[in-house]
Amino acid sequence: MHRRIIQSLAGVVLFLAVILCVTLVRSRAAFETAESHLAEGQKDQAVASLESAIRWYFPGNPYARSAAQKLFLLARAEESAGRFKEAIGLYRRLSGSILATRHLWVPRHGVLESAIEAETRLLRGLPPSPDQEASFQSKAPDLGLRARTSHDPFIIGVLLLFAGLCSFLGGVGGLAFHGFGPDGVFRPQARRWGLITAAGVVLWVLGVLIS
Repeated sequence: MHRRIIQSLAGVVLFLAVILCVTLVRSRAAFETAESHLAEGQKDQAVASLESAIRWYFPGNPYARSAAQKLFLLARAEESAGRFKEAIGLYRRLSGSILATRHLWVPRHGVLESAIEAETRLLRGLPPSPDQEASFQSKAPDLGLRARTSHDPFIIGVLLLFAGLCSFLGGVGGLAFHGFGPDGVFRPQARRWGLITAAGVVLWVLGVLIS
């Protein structure tokens, strides 16, 4: 009975793992496409790709985070250049993309809050006050709003995410298929598979924190 339960759980975990891997690959592809469009001066296509990268979201996905940050900075650049209509549109598209991915929580809450605040201010026709600008500058490090030309700083976190996922899947699979005897009782090697599963969880958490 216990073996059947764990085998069923292993199947569910494997299904979720496939979904997460597809999400990460699609998000990275969209983010890289956006960077290519920006390098070629195709802003409209880049914004659309950034929106796509944001929507391919799961907790710890570094590409969705980078896309949200880059879109926010594009909106800030339009605002600084006095193109307020374009800035409002970008802030609105950013907040819409983030809200489209909400579940039990709202991801990128700090960026979302700043985008809504900036959009509201621009709709009222108010320029940023010195206090608001100082507030933005003070919050920028916390939001991760630093100039970045690539997603390379997140590569260690991504590798840890993958390593943790593989370890977890391997541990659960080993426990399901090799951790029980014919009578359904745990074998001695079940402890080893349990440790591998726990190590996978630890690596995944570290990857989320780093990325």
